[in-house]
Parts: sequence; C-alpha cells; structure tokens
Amino acid sequence: MLARVRRLTGRPFLATRILGALARFASPAWRPWIDWEHTMASGALADGAPGDDDAARSLARMIELARLGDRSGFEHATAHARARMGGLVGHLADLDAARIAIDPDADAGPVDAPLARWRRGLDDDGPRGLLGLTTSADPGDVPVFVLARKGAPGARLLGPDAPLVEAAGAARLPQTQRRQGRTDTALAVLALAGEEGLTEDQLFRAAYGFAFSHNVHGGVLDVLLHRARAHLGRAGEITRSRSALALTVPAPLLLVDPRCAPHDDDRVLQLVARCGRMSAKDTSQQLGLPLRSAQAALEALAATGACTRERNGRAIEYRVDDTTFQEPTGQRV
Repeated sequence: MLARVRRLTGRPFLATRILGALARFASPAWRPWIDWEHTMASGALADGAPGDDDAARSLARMIELARLGDRSGFEHATAHARARMGGLVGHLADLDAARIAIDPDADAGPVDAPLARWRRGLDDDGPRGLLGLTTSADPGDVPVFVLARKGAPGARLLGPDAPLVEAAGAARLPQTQRRQGRTDTALAVLALAGEEGLTEDQLFRAAYGFAFSHNVHGGVLDVLLHRARAHLGRAGEITRSRSALALTVPAPLLLVDPRCAPHDDDRVLQLVARCGRMSAKDTSQQLGLPLRSAQAALEALAATGACTRERNGRAIEYRVDDTTFQEPTGQRV
C-alpha cells in the first residue's frame, strides 16, 4: 500500500525502492501484485520477475511496443493485459489510464475527468500515478509532448511513448536550448488550442505567468512569436489576427511541452534514489543543472528528510534511505 501511495502521489522512484525490498521477502502469492506496481512505477518489469504470462508482463510488453512504434503489437498487448487481470478494478483503472496517456486516439472519458483535462492542456500536473512511465534510460528524452494535428485540437501524450505516433507519420520538432523554454511553451499552448487559436493574453499568461498589457509587453510578445516561428520553420504556421493567434500544421507534429517536466527537486531525488548515493557535482553533470542548483535541490531534500547527507572524505554525498518499514511504524527496523 505504501508503494502504491508513493506512485499515486508522484514519487514512483521511491515506490520501486519499496517494491524491491518487498520482493526479496514476499511469498510467491504476492509477486504478481508487486510486479504490477513496479511496472506502473517504472515502465518495466522488476529484475528477477517470474516468467509467467501474467498481467504485469503483458503491461510491460504493451509499454515496450509503444516505445518501438509497433501499433498492432501495442493493441494486441493491451488486449492481452486486460484479459489477464481477472477483473481487478484497480489494475483495470491503471491500464486504462496508461492507455489514455500513451495513445492520443484513446477515449479519455468524460471531458471533466482528470486525464481528459490533462490531455487537452487544461491542467499541467502529470497524470496521477503515471509519472514512472516517463522514465527513460536516455536523459535527453522529453517527459511530455503535444501532438498537433490539422483541423483538430492538440493532445498531450507521454514522451517516451511518442514513437507510436511517429510510426503513424508524425514528425518531431526538437526542443529549444533556451533554459526558460518559453518558445516551446508557446508552441505547445498554440497546438493544444487548435486552429481556433487563443488570445494574446492567454498565450502570454501561459508563457510568462502574468497578465498581458499591449502597451508594456507588446514587444516581448512579438519577440516570442518571432522565435516560435523561426523554430517551427516549415513544419507549421502561426497566424495572427485581431482576435486570436493560431497554429496550423500541414501534417501531424510532436512539440515539447516543458510545463509538464518534473521540477528540479523531483529529478534530483529520482537520480539519487536510482543511483543509491550522489554528490552535488555528479548530480549537476548527469542532469545538466548548474552546480548551485543541484546543491540547493539536494540541501532542500535533506532538510525535508527525503534524503540524508554523509561525508565521504572531503566530499559530501547524499542518499535515499529505504523507509519501507520506518514510515508505517515510525521507527527504523
């Protein structure tokens, strides 16, 4: 239960640590549940998982085939996973949520459902319990894309599974190198709005976080649109009228949405949890963060008890404790 709570509250990397500890001691009857939670928390089966053709293995296969861009295999694995669940309501909900976040053509349910709102760009918080599916061995992978399509509003999808729509003909626009990511944000917001577009104030608020005044910010918005058009190139066109700004694309196009990227603290904690222990210098190099930013994130995590600080010679290292039994009981075992 603690591992599931960790996953559902956006700490899948802590869930995998808990599940790894449990897998060493749990009886075989519990292994299917542990493997399912590990797959949902990481997008892959745990090391040493049994070879039985169970729900977790089918789920892992479904995710793998999405990342390979195999649509028919993905559909078959999804159906097979559903058939192996034996009516477990929680597993079925997990599978449906993963399908919606991976496949922009899947039915997202009621328009006010959390996943439907996230996919349409109305909420920026990542899909509940699915953050682990964005994990990739490649640090350059993007957590979330927006799929822009001609004549339809855009749709968000989890980044590591973008090959599924690329195989169907979508092109991918690379991420800009600007730290704030405002050009990427502007393009993602315009794509989500579709050809109906949005107002200058809506675009400006999304990119800068405060209200637009034409007299004060008109030049800033012009520069932003110039950069967005330059980055877009021939892949699409941004039109501007008195009432709206709109993005049109001749063919499906994947655009980075930096608003859904994990915060630096989350990225740092994930790295430390995965590697066991890290120094600020190593953290900075692996995540591409300034050294001071890495140090500040590690110190903030240590202050909240998310990780502990240890001296190793002259170096200070940080590690994540295995709190599998500490948290429910209030003491270390």
